[in-house]
Amino acid sequence: MKKSITRITLIGCLALAAPAYPQSPSDSALHRRPIFTEPDVNKLTMNYTKTNWGTQLFINCRYSGLQYVTSNPYEGVLSCATFHIDHAWNRMIYEDYLHSWIRAYGTQGRDTGQFLWPKALDAQSFCDPWAYYTDYVIYIADTENKRIAYLRYFFEDEDLVWDHSITHMNLRGPSDLCVNNAGTFLSRWDDYLWVLDAPRIRLFDGYGATNLSGGYGTYGCSGGIGEICYPSAVVCGRSYIPEESWMDPNSDNRYIYVADPGNNRIVWLEQQPGSVYVEWRGAVSTTGGYIIDLEVDNFGQVWAADRNNGRLVKYTYDLFPLCTYGSTGSGEHQFFCPLSVSNPGGYWGCGNLMVTESWSDTSGLQYFDIGTDVLDFSVTNSTNDHYHYIQYILVDPSSVSVKIYVEPYHQLVKTIREGVEISGQSLYVWNGSDETGAVLPTGMYSVALYDTSLYWNLETEERTHTIQRYSDMFFHSFNPYSNYTAGDANADGDINLADAVYLINYIFSGGPEPQPYMCVGDVNADGDANIADCVYLINYAFKGGPPPKDGCESWPE
Repeated sequence: MKKSITRITLIGCLALAAPAYPQSPSDSALHRRPIFTEPDVNKLTMNYTKTNWGTQLFINCRYSGLQYVTSNPYEGVLSCATFHIDHAWNRMIYEDYLHSWIRAYGTQGRDTGQFLWPKALDAQSFCDPWAYYTDYVIYIADTENKRIAYLRYFFEDEDLVWDHSITHMNLRGPSDLCVNNAGTFLSRWDDYLWVLDAPRIRLFDGYGATNLSGGYGTYGCSGGIGEICYPSAVVCGRSYIPEESWMDPNSDNRYIYVADPGNNRIVWLEQQPGSVYVEWRGAVSTTGGYIIDLEVDNFGQVWAADRNNGRLVKYTYDLFPLCTYGSTGSGEHQFFCPLSVSNPGGYWGCGNLMVTESWSDTSGLQYFDIGTDVLDFSVTNSTNDHYHYIQYILVDPSSVSVKIYVEPYHQLVKTIREGVEISGQSLYVWNGSDETGAVLPTGMYSVALYDTSLYWNLETEERTHTIQRYSDMFFHSFNPYSNYTAGDANADGDINLADAVYLINYIFSGGPEPQPYMCVGDVNADGDANIADCVYLINYAFKGGPPPKDGCESWPE
């Protein structure tokens, strides 16, 4: 292993084994923005709409699906509409907060434009960058009518139109749904819809998502694989794709997440490419909370609304718990019975988030910028102070710079990392060398970490959130061993049979020593380079044995 610039990504191996959440991030991780300015209005509440718009809202503390959409990114930000399920009044409420209007759609019943206990919704966009328009389809889980309502919305008209409903004999009572447009704005033929129809999730595909083609899950509350117990939410994954690819970030949405509060967990599933087959990937514990809604942003981060604890919980794509945000209440950094969370679809790397609370005179809709933060930043030394382990948790995908300074002059001697990193745990190892590979003298050093969020603000279109972290000074002891790879005895950059032959020639034929140091040949770390190391390398190269150990860690200087 090269000691000078080594990053170990720990997300995959720890994600599903970490039941506890790290500490809450600083305010830089999530910034609340005013809903309206002049004067600032930080929440769209029932009192505000009643006083200023003459409309009182009645979204209760059980269900309130939220979807946050925006107008065509190719023509600029003209509107930001949010759609809410008003479960108790059998209707949907939608507003454009930039243009200060709010409307209701639907009444109680079984006919066109009517609902019976609707519980969730999602939006699908069809964007034509050349014609400069975006056509949104709104899907509504019309639970007691055992159907999916299919409505169309155009920003230009500021109105909703009922198109049709999706029904099937096996659809028992849809309670949540998420739409996947397969990453293509221009085509409607490759889209599908995941519907939470307890205890299964059902897959609809075809134009308008009209064909029931698959499903997953069985009823069970014992926490077994494939079991689902009183599920509350389903969402499709996303991942970031550069804008120049002309693809929506939803294109990498083979991952499916199900909030499974009956089993105190969030379930992670994967749809196999070109197939309706779904495979279990794992789950993460949510004991102590009640996850009422899920969202996945354009970088694949999973956001969970924890209704009972008044907070948001954020995970990596493979459900490594990153942080929590908020507490119960009506003040800043607080949520009163959060019901749903939404990140606008159709925007690459959009860093805006909306959260619906149970509506009251002091709670309602909150609007946030996704910032960035670094947790658990630390530097620890090896026992001989030759190697230094730089660790941290990124809360958000970021552009990261990690630099080593000699103290007390704070002179830059090494850049360990410069580039983009996904969120999660990171570990770098520094062996005491500078940019040229020269070993540095014994002394005091420090590490600086610069973190710039990759999310951009929807209105300003700027990536403005940057933070800096500095380690305490640490002691480094002169390291005579640097710029090598353990086991690469002939220093050709690879570890293979040639290294075993090189060691055999050295031991039995008087060939050259292992390069660049004798200890590089000590692959079993027993303090000597001998025939046992040759056998060790052969087992590694041909029999799947353990990788070479770093003998230089324990060799005397």
